[in-house]
Amino acid sequence: MVRSTLTAPIVDIGIQQGGEVGGCLEVDSLGTSEELGKGIRDGEVKCEVSTETVGKILESKLGELSKKASSPSFIFKAPRELRRVNESAFEPQIISIGPYHHGKPHLEAMESQKLHYIDSVRQQPEGLELYIDAYMSIEQFVWDSYAEHDLKKRDEFGAIIVLDGLFVVQLFRKVMDPKLREENDALFKQNLNLSIVAQDLLLLENQLPFRVLEKFGNKLGIDGATLTKEALVFFSETEPRQKMLYEDDLIPMLYKEKIIIGNDEHLLGLVHDNWIPLQPQPQPKSELDPSHIIETSGLEETNSQTTLSKKWRQAEGNRKKSPVRKVKRYVPRLVIRSATELLERGIRFRKSFESCLFNIQFERGILFIPTLIVDHDTERMFRNLIAYEQFKHDISIVMDYAKFLDCLINYANDVALLCDCGVIENRLGSNEDVAKMINKLNEYVYLCTENFYYSHIFNKVNRHCRRPLTLCMVKLRQKYFNVPWGWVLASISAATLLLILSFLQTIFSALSYFNQSAR
Repeated sequence: MVRSTLTAPIVDIGIQQGGEVGGCLEVDSLGTSEELGKGIRDGEVKCEVSTETVGKILESKLGELSKKASSPSFIFKAPRELRRVNESAFEPQIISIGPYHHGKPHLEAMESQKLHYIDSVRQQPEGLELYIDAYMSIEQFVWDSYAEHDLKKRDEFGAIIVLDGLFVVQLFRKVMDPKLREENDALFKQNLNLSIVAQDLLLLENQLPFRVLEKFGNKLGIDGATLTKEALVFFSETEPRQKMLYEDDLIPMLYKEKIIIGNDEHLLGLVHDNWIPLQPQPQPKSELDPSHIIETSGLEETNSQTTLSKKWRQAEGNRKKSPVRKVKRYVPRLVIRSATELLERGIRFRKSFESCLFNIQFERGILFIPTLIVDHDTERMFRNLIAYEQFKHDISIVMDYAKFLDCLINYANDVALLCDCGVIENRLGSNEDVAKMINKLNEYVYLCTENFYYSHIFNKVNRHCRRPLTLCMVKLRQKYFNVPWGWVLASISAATLLLILSFLQTIFSALSYFNQSAR
């Protein structure tokens, strides 16, 4: 063991239990009282640091790291940066599910409703023990599913999971079978409460592992596929913005031939995976924008290797130039012009009747975009789906869609244009409120430029805007026709009316002349 002696100035000296002096971890036991007194008189005290102690601390931390790596979590809290933009978007309104928001005062009213829902289960012959045993069979998995535990004990944590899991399964069963509903069930008496519960169940921090719901569903005679379908029906029928009408929906989940559920996911992941398109649209090589391909000069080696090779050549005094090969790399531009600017460049907007919100097409100068219904809960839903995608490495369609909207909409007039085209249905309020909401969706959101879902759309739009004919028309319009069209139409109408009146006056004058000549 290597021992190192450190000295530190003393600000407040006090002999404490355990041999601490003035805040030092340990006084050198080999030192005499005279040496200690000399050190104190000099304003310094000796402390020891051993490699063995430092090693034990690091080994302990590495052990915790390996344990977490073997059982990765998939239920997280929203990143602090996203919360800072809109804290309320991640806070449940009336119900807590899971440990993250359990015990908050404004959510206590629903706890009695949860107990009422599982009271019928307790009255069965097996009682609650059957479901507690089912939970205990996956207890370690559920514990590891959560990234944070807020200092909750494992038994308290288990009680929360069992109560909330049974409540959710019972809720889905009552949605599917009205015979199971009690007369005094407050959730089904007031549809507003049921809608708010549905929104709370889709919060990032209000999730349960889907495996828990499957375990409890199996005990009630419901298999995993049926439970998945019941969950999608519940969210489709309780969300006021998106009833499952094929031509006017925001989450068209049930019209897919194949329902998707990821391994060890949760309800938010279920809705996300069944909302987005089944297959991403890869960008054809023929559609790559030449302006987005940059050339980088250098050897094809890592940064560290390049740095070492340069140092070695300098040390050897080799002044000969190394062979350099240019490497082409595609870097997509994640920018297009706003809706009003695109309209000036000849691009029109049309409502698309696609069943999926994210299926956007650009053909013959027309952007076909499915209708987005914007109301007071749209931001809440989008923020939680975006936060969910921040923890996934393989897909980011919701984030990319938010970026697409952010590019199209800068001001209220952009919203007004898209509303007139049927692309946006504004149930929020003023067009300015919609613009502000959409512009804030991308704050502190980190996009992967290489896998941007709409890069092929952006390339087509930008190529269209750079065409010589388009640029010529824009210049002509800005130079000679930069006049409000209302005034232009009024002027044309007035001139036409004057021309007609002058023509009529000429005709009447001629007729009067001929009548006088005939007499």
